[in-house]
Amino acid sequence: MPRANLTSIVVILDKSTSMSIVQRETIEGFNSFLDAQKKEPGDARLTMIQFNTRYDIKYVEVPVRDVQPLNTHTYNPSGMTALFDAVGRGIDELGQKLSNTPEHDRPEKVIFVIITDGEENSSIEYVKVPGKVASMIKHQEDVYKWKFIYLGAGPNALTQAVQLGVNMDMAAAYKVSNQTQLYSVLSASVTRGRSGQNMNYTKGERHSLMADDPADNSFGNSSNSFGNSSVSLVDQTSKG
Repeated sequence: MPRANLTSIVVILDKSTSMSIVQRETIEGFNSFLDAQKKEPGDARLTMIQFNTRYDIKYVEVPVRDVQPLNTHTYNPSGMTALFDAVGRGIDELGQKLSNTPEHDRPEKVIFVIITDGEENSSIEYVKVPGKVASMIKHQEDVYKWKFIYLGAGPNALTQAVQLGVNMDMAAAYKVSNQTQLYSVLSASVTRGRSGQNMNYTKGERHSLMADDPADNSFGNSSNSFGNSSVSLVDQTSKG
């Protein structure tokens, strides 16, 4: 049996050039997310993978309490957006790690978070076979009950989520300038997931991600019209 009350959180974080305009906000937002998750009951392990043109593994399955805050050395945007390669390799990396882990030390839950501010434009490996990443995501959902969360910016954000194979109930759009709110909403969703509750975003949460003024929560907390939706992001220390 997997280890009860243990959650593996994977964060696939865009660090392409366009993210440089919100580098500081991303760092501050992630660090607030990290602090909040450290205080939550239960155990969690964090895997951080940043991507641009290349794939940068920061750490795999590190206890969340040991993860150091993000800084400008460990999150330094540049390059293009190899999104599909990052997601595909992230699934393979964690899958291999868990397959080599004794069953009693495997997580009860896996939450896989994808965050990007742009469209795929430079993947090579995982786009050779059309639909490959979507098939991988479906396999992990169906067989191992992983939860996949997607958060994207731009006019085609949700279209790209569909191309990746992420359920629309677990995908949301955000304004790039709303990084603080992004991590606040992310933390709430991940916290619900860790405790076995519904991870769906409320209408209020979705509205705040796109609002000119995130404090304007005029939609309240009623359930989201898309149903499930989570998102997010994360990063960490180690060499950038």
